[in-house]
Amino acid sequence: MISEGTPRSSAAKFRGVIKRSRSYHLLFLLLFALMTRSGVFFHLDTVTLGWRQADLSSVAMNYLHNGFRFLYPQIDWGGAGPGFVEMEFPILPYLTALFYQAFGVHEIWALVIPFLCGLGVVIAVYKLSERLYDSAVAFVAALLVCCSPLLALASQTFLGEPALILCSLLSIHFLLRWTDADRISDYVISIVFTALAALLKLTALYIGLPLLGLFVVKYGRDTFKRLPFWLFGILSLLPVALWYYHSHTLYATYGNTFGILSGGYNKFARAGLLLDVNFYVLMGKRILLSVSSPVVFLLAVSGLFHPPMKRTTFVLFAWAVALIVYTLAIAEGNKDMIYYQLPWLPALAILGSVGLFFVIEGVVRMPLLAHSQSMQSLLILLLCLLVASSAVGVAIRSARVPITFLESEAHIRAYAEEVKSVTKEGSLIVVATSYGNEKTPETIDTPPQMFYFSGRRGWYLSLAWVTPEAIDHLVAQGAKHFVVFGGDVENLRSNALLYERLVSMYHLIIGRTDLLVFRLAG
Repeated sequence: MISEGTPRSSAAKFRGVIKRSRSYHLLFLLLFALMTRSGVFFHLDTVTLGWRQADLSSVAMNYLHNGFRFLYPQIDWGGAGPGFVEMEFPILPYLTALFYQAFGVHEIWALVIPFLCGLGVVIAVYKLSERLYDSAVAFVAALLVCCSPLLALASQTFLGEPALILCSLLSIHFLLRWTDADRISDYVISIVFTALAALLKLTALYIGLPLLGLFVVKYGRDTFKRLPFWLFGILSLLPVALWYYHSHTLYATYGNTFGILSGGYNKFARAGLLLDVNFYVLMGKRILLSVSSPVVFLLAVSGLFHPPMKRTTFVLFAWAVALIVYTLAIAEGNKDMIYYQLPWLPALAILGSVGLFFVIEGVVRMPLLAHSQSMQSLLILLLCLLVASSAVGVAIRSARVPITFLESEAHIRAYAEEVKSVTKEGSLIVVATSYGNEKTPETIDTPPQMFYFSGRRGWYLSLAWVTPEAIDHLVAQGAKHFVVFGGDVENLRSNALLYERLVSMYHLIIGRTDLLVFRLAG
């Protein structure tokens, strides 16, 4: 503690300067976040950069073209059927379809919600950190969120993750406000955002642990005897249970799923993966080099040892434990999809900010620096530059990944345009690639880009499943064309017997080394 005659340390002055500029914090943060993401408006290819984005885009387009039946989302790879699919709460594609109807079909409208939610995450981290600590910690935490390459990318593409993270943060924030002030409005709003988070993705249930922590802070040992605790759980989980029950009936009836529960692609842990050291190395690399940066991660670890300024700050410890449980429980999904690590960002940013001030306070207390404020200021500046340079380095490295994806996506779009030009509107196609050769039709996650970009519906087959009998079976159901593209053309041709059989049975419309299109019927 500083006595009355003791000059303030540079650490205290640094903190004070940030606090005094509080009225400008949000404006600066929003401008900085906009600046780091502004490139997307000149390069809209990132909007459908990947499978998930193409799937959500196809759902939005089907809402637009087939009527706005919210309870019945449709995909394009459901064969001759209507394509009703088991998926998360489809509020994102539904609202996007409304934008399309109002303003015309353009990819920029698919960007509106993810982009705004990405900005909202910055503000929500600021407000939550300010309540947990102070405006100085809040400003630095939000600044670290702005610098996250993964959030920047997710905010520039048609993904539900920014909305999911925002709802999770608001759920915690408003329940924290309720524990402080007992306002019923905060309690109700927290219930709404908790339900929305879990509706957007069931994996968001990990926030239950920090929410439980807040109830324990408020009620202590009596938590499980209190009506508000049980009412919160029932009201927030009831709409989730109703939606996913309805969604599962779509899978049971039509056989299409995004792998939510038991069908399709399994995102959950398996023993072999949890025992594989490469899994933990991969998670570490992504968290250190895409979600945040190595320096911020180290600061976050040091932040765990900072004495809590309020009892409610222990929610961060519960949050950290919840993230570890989430990563291990959804191990397969975390391994295959980098955006599954995005939930780590808010907690890392808040703890990283706490850690930065903790380290600064520790440095200026060193005996050699205790009476030299100029040296203290210099070290604070160097620490801030270290954090900034680490963030810039990670951002530069991460920028290479979208470029690779964009090039791959551009090739698929080009092939899809050709397929579109040689097939009639409404004709059903069969798309085959080598993806899923080791899987079964019941456990595969279907590549959707060719269907979405060509504007055609139909079936997906792994090349390992392709036989003349399988093709004939689909022709009987209405398939008109068979499509193979990219390097998989050579994979098909390497099976000489199968390829010659297809050539002899069906008309080859396009027969290039990178694209094959057979007319099957009609």
